[in-house]
Amino acid sequence: MRPEDPLVAAQYALLLSQERGLTVRALELARGALVRGDGDPQVQELVARVLLSTGARQEALEMLRAAQARFPQHAGLAALLATLCPRRPPTFPKLPRCHPLNKYVGLLTWRLGLRSAAATAARGLD
Repeated sequence: MRPEDPLVAAQYALLLSQERGLTVRALELARGALVRGDGDPQVQELVARVLLSTGARQEALEMLRAAQARFPQHAGLAALLATLCPRRPPTFPKLPRCHPLNKYVGLLTWRLGLRSAAATAARGLD
């Protein structure tokens, strides 16, 4: 079975990957859907989910970041990307995130365990 609609093909690929465990077939179907439906953000989100379920996390992240740049208003892409890459608030909120103080003090406090997920949630920063 080869669905012609890219959205249906991407949904079917996700089903094959998650429920049946047919990862090779799901990847083939998802890549075909991506070629046919490249302008649809839902197709890109579903293909990224297929990639995640097959263990290709880095490729899924790259695809999601590219899709987010093309479709910044799509809520599904933003939500999936946020679940994969949670960012903590900067150490010094008044300074930009790329400022050296935020960068290095944040790294230091993370390595010391002062900015772990539990610590930031306990302080209400998450």
